[in-house]
Amino acid sequence: MRRFCFLLIAITFLVACESPSSSEPEPPAKHANVVMLEGPLFEDGYLLFEYKGRLQNKGDATAKFTKVYVYVRKADNALIAQEDTYADDTDLIPQETTAWNVLFWDDTHSIRDQMDQGKLTYEIKWDE
Repeated sequence: MRRFCFLLIAITFLVACESPSSSEPEPPAKHANVVMLEGPLFEDGYLLFEYKGRLQNKGDATAKFTKVYVYVRKADNALIAQEDTYADDTDLIPQETTAWNVLFWDDTHSIRDQMDQGKLTYEIKWDE
């Protein structure tokens, strides 16, 4: 009988000590969402050319180490050059905007002679 009473008391204690389950849903996770506001805009130079633009974090969390990757392609979509750069402000709080620019060294014009600007692609990456 003593064992039974001891077990009953122990079970009652464990049940009473359990944390009550919450019926409230957890708030949704916050995420950054960095988008291109302007660009990529092309600027030609003598020994190099540049693409530049502006980004904005339209999410509700900070985007950290924001980076832009630019891919230059031929008319047949073959990749001929790629460069990447960090945004001027690498950490973007929600709604913040920043500029970026990436340079392509092309002193012989070999890239510019082959590139099709309509085939240019880019990616924006960041950490949260």
